Amino acid sequence: MDLALIGNGSFQVLIDSRGSVQWLCWPRFDSSFVIGPLIDADKGGAFSIQAAEEGFQSTQRYLESTAIAETVWSKAGESFSVTDFAPRYYEGATLHRPRQLIRRIRRLEGSPQLRFHFAPVYDYGRAEPPAGLLHLQCSSAISSGKAFSLEGDVYLVLSWQEPLKGSLDSECRGLLERTQDYWTRWADRLDLPERYRSEVLRSAITLKLHQYDDTGALSAAATTSIPEHAGSGRNWDYRFCWPRDSYFSVDALHLLGCIDESKRYVRYLQMIAARDASFQPLYGLAGEQRIEEEILTHLSGYRGDGPVRIGNQAYEQDQHDIYGEMVAAIEPVYRSQPTSDLRALLLRLLDEVEKHFAEPDAGLWEKRNEPARHSFSLLMHWVAARSVRDLGVHTQDSELSERGASIMERARRCLDEECWNESRGYYAETVGGAHADASLLFMINVGYLRPGDARALRHLRGLAERLQGAEGLFRRYLHDDGLGETLSSFTVCTLWYAEALARLGERAESERVLESVLRRTNHVGLLSEDIDPVDGSLWGNFPQTYSHVGIIRCALALSHTNNS
Repeated sequence: MDLALIGNGSFQVLIDSRGSVQWLCWPRFDSSFVIGPLIDADKGGAFSIQAAEEGFQSTQRYLESTAIAETVWSKAGESFSVTDFAPRYYEGATLHRPRQLIRRIRRLEGSPQLRFHFAPVYDYGRAEPPAGLLHLQCSSAISSGKAFSLEGDVYLVLSWQEPLKGSLDSECRGLLERTQDYWTRWADRLDLPERYRSEVLRSAITLKLHQYDDTGALSAAATTSIPEHAGSGRNWDYRFCWPRDSYFSVDALHLLGCIDESKRYVRYLQMIAARDASFQPLYGLAGEQRIEEEILTHLSGYRGDGPVRIGNQAYEQDQHDIYGEMVAAIEPVYRSQPTSDLRALLLRLLDEVEKHFAEPDAGLWEKRNEPARHSFSLLMHWVAARSVRDLGVHTQDSELSERGASIMERARRCLDEECWNESRGYYAETVGGAHADASLLFMINVGYLRPGDARALRHLRGLAERLQGAEGLFRRYLHDDGLGETLSSFTVCTLWYAEALARLGERAESERVLESVLRRTNHVGLLSEDIDPVDGSLWGNFPQTYSHVGIIRCALALSHTNNS
C-alpha cells in the first residue's frame, strides 16, 4: 500500500509513489471521492503526473516534520520532483486550511518530458462534478494528456469551489513556505521520546490529519472498503467519528503534549450531548446520526476485491464501552478548566454507565451476531469511574469522587468474579465466557492490572498463547463473529501487546514486537488496519488511526520504563 497521506484538517489526499492521486474526497473526509482510483481504476477518475518517457524510477518521502509529500523521478541525466501539499497556515491568529491541493513540479536535472492527466468524477464515479465546484489552475500553458518539456517550476492547483487568487507562482511559493513552517512549529512543540522519535512524530502527524477541524470530530481512517484480507468481504467505511477511536487518538496526542485537539473534540461531544437524548457508537463528522450503509455495486473495489460500502450500519448497535471513552476524553479538559457544563456531562455519562452496566452489547469489534456482556465494556465502565473519581479528588468535589469510587468497585467485582477464567488463565471476552479477546490487553495498558498483580502476566501470556502468531502478530479473536473467519492480524492488537509487555517490565520482548510492526510500515511510515501474517502485506482501511495510536503508546511506555 504505497500511499502517502496529506491534508490540512479540511480534507485528505492519498498519493501513491508514482505521483498519482489515489483518493480525494470533497468537501469532507466522508464525501464522495472526486478522485478515487484506489477503489476502481476505471470509474474512479484520475489526477496523475508522470514522465512521458520510459526508464524513470520514482521514490517518495515526506519533507521532514511535515504533512508535505515529495515524489522524485529520475533516470540517467534527467530528474524531476513533485511536491504535494494542502495549505495550512496562520495569518495572525487566524488558521487557514483552504480546500486546495497544490502540486509543484520542479526540474532537478536535464529537460525531462512530462505528462499529467486530470479526469475528476463525482457521486462515487456515477457523475461528473457539478459545474463550478472544481477548479484546476496551472501556472504554465500545459493541458491534460499532452506531453510537455519541464524547464522551470510548474504549479497545478485543484480547488473546491474557491480557486486560488493572484499570481499562481508567487502565491503557491508562499503557501508552501507557510505550510512547511506550520508543520515544523507544530512538531517542535511535541514531547517526543528519544527512541522511536521519527516513528512517533509521523504517527502524531497522521492522527492530526484525521481531525476534521470544522467540528473537532476525528475519523477512524481516510478510506472506505479496503478489505481486511483478500476475499474477506469485510470491507467497511471508516470515514466517520467513533467516540472510542477518537478518544484514543486525542489521548495519544495529549500524551505528546497536545491539548487543543482534545478541546476541539470535547466541543464536538458537547454538541452531540446537547442535541441527543442518548449516545450511539459513531456519528458523521458534523454529528449526523444516520449513517446508512449502502453497497455500491457499480464499483469494482480495491484491487477488484469488493464490495464497496459507504456508510456504516454499526451506528445502530449498542456498544456500552463508549461512555468510558467519552469520559476519559473529557478528563484532561475538565482537569485544566472545570466548567458546570462539562461536570453535568460527566454525571450524565456516569448515569449511562449505571443504566447499561449489566446489559449486553455488540462490543468494540462491532460483531453482527448475538449481543453479550463484554468484558471490555465493563473495563471501560471502570475507566469512566476512575476518571470521575480522580477528577472529584482533584476538584474537591465529593459527589464526583464518591460516585466514581462506587462504580469502580462494582466494575472490579464483576470483572474479577465473573470475567476471569481460571482454567484459561485470562479475563475472557464475555461474562462467564472462555474466548480470548485481544482488546483485554488494555486491562494492563489502562492500569487495571499493574506490575506485581498476580493475574497480570498470566493474563498477558494466556492471551498470547491463543492469539499470537508469527513475529508476535496478534489476531483480535479466533471465534465466530457472525461474519465469517478472520485471517489477518489486527495491527493495533500487536501494538497493545507490545505496550503491555513494556508496562509489565518485559522490555526486550516489547521492543522486538514493536519493531516487527515498524518493519511493516510502508515506504513513508504509515500503517493500515491489518497485516497479512503470511507475507506481511498491509490490508484494511488506511491509514488507520488505531495503528498509529498503538505506535505512540508503546513507544512512550518503553520510554517510561527506560526512565524509571
